[in-house]
Amino acid sequence: MRHTQVSEVSKLSTMKALLLPQETPIEEAIDRYASNTTHDGIFLLGHDQRLSGIVNNADLLDWARLQFDLVPGNVPLPVGKVRRLLGAQTIGDLAVQESWRMAIRQDETLAAALEKMERYNLEDIAVIDEESRIVNDLRLSEILSFALHARQQQRQQP
Repeated sequence: MRHTQVSEVSKLSTMKALLLPQETPIEEAIDRYASNTTHDGIFLLGHDQRLSGIVNNADLLDWARLQFDLVPGNVPLPVGKVRRLLGAQTIGDLAVQESWRMAIRQDETLAAALEKMERYNLEDIAVIDEESRIVNDLRLSEILSFALHARQQQRQQP
C-alpha cells in the first residue's frame, strides 16, 4: 500500500474542491465556497488553466477572524500576512506565495501525499498531471477508506 499511486485512489471519486480563477473577487469566491458545503478546498487556476495556488482552511480561518477583529488563534500572525489578508481583493491574494507546491502529482505515492498533507495541514490536496493541470483532488477520508479496505482484504487472505 505504501507504493500505491495517488491516481489509483483519487480516481475513485469526483473532485470536491472548488476551482476558481485566481483573479476571482474575494467576495464571490467566499460566497461560492460558503454556499456549497461539499467543497473541501479552493484550488486556483492561472491564465493557462494550470494550478497557480491553493487556499487552505488556515488561510480562510485567518481571513475570517480578521473580518471580525478577532485575535488569530494561539500564534500571532506575522505582520506581512495580516497586511496581505486585510488587503486581499481577489481569492488569489489569500493564497500563500508558491502554495501550488502543496499539490501532489498523480504518479506520486500515497505515502508522499500523506507527508505533504501533514506538512501543510491539509485534508484535501490537489492532484495534478505532469503539466500542473488539476485532474482531481485527494481527501484524507479517501485515503483512510482505501487503507481500511486494503487492510480488510489482507485479513481475508489465507
